[in-house]
Amino acid sequence: MSLFKNKIKDICVVLIFVALLIIGTKFDFKFSDKIYSDRNWLNFFVAIIAKMPAYFVALYAAISLLVLSLKKENKLDKYFMACIYILGALLIGMLMFEDVVEVFTDKIKNHGDLIKYAIALVVGAALSGYLYFILSKSNIEKLQSEKKEYLVVVISIAFIVVATFALKEIFERTRFEELLLQHGKFTQWYEIGVGGDSMPSGHTALAIALIAEIPYLKKIDLFKGKNYLYYPVIILYTLLIGLSRISYGKHFLSDVAVGALVAYCISKVVTWILLGFEENKLEIKQGSFLDRL
Repeated sequence: MSLFKNKIKDICVVLIFVALLIIGTKFDFKFSDKIYSDRNWLNFFVAIIAKMPAYFVALYAAISLLVLSLKKENKLDKYFMACIYILGALLIGMLMFEDVVEVFTDKIKNHGDLIKYAIALVVGAALSGYLYFILSKSNIEKLQSEKKEYLVVVISIAFIVVATFALKEIFERTRFEELLLQHGKFTQWYEIGVGGDSMPSGHTALAIALIAEIPYLKKIDLFKGKNYLYYPVIILYTLLIGLSRISYGKHFLSDVAVGALVAYCISKVVTWILLGFEENKLEIKQGSFLDRL
């Protein structure tokens, strides 16, 4: 019965995103023009911190998997998987702090991107090291029991990031703020643009990923046992991000809807593939591919 209720909930969530997409298809430009405000400090703040929670959860999961991999007896498995998780943690950490660092390097004319990513990599590496120091002292049996949740989080976030970057490159939709400067032309979300990275909204996609992963975030105990906080806090956070991205001129309503759809569907598909439809009953078998991960 609970499984049926979960699937009904998933269908309802998807239908909400589809409805927003239909509305955006008809009123994209008008809606953006109505709420646009490039001087709103809240939009600026949200743009900086929007991706951080999802990346932090992924980083936490990657470091936990690193700790578990170093406990393996097989040296090939131990060091090979450790290298993968270290590289993954460094990449996640860099992406986590990219937007923050960009604020301080935006006015650097030469090698701005190189400096931005270098600083973000160093800060992300420092956070990774701190998390490793903390988690290496954790109960290994507890980490092992949560391994499948960590895998769902890391793999979901990875696919979401790749999917959003790929769609941006394919559709090249011009942002609303660029249209106001008469750069490019307005296109619908399903049309190929002439240069830009408006569609879909990566910030919204990463926020939605947190909603899809709430059952696993509870096991990670993100809010220290206060389970009633997950849905209201994350849903409010996601709505704030979606509206701010539109108000800031970075995305249209349809961009936000597509980003939400992509992220939610990817998270659910990854969950079903890795854990099965009855997620709470499936365990990782010893010696399986998932166990090697």
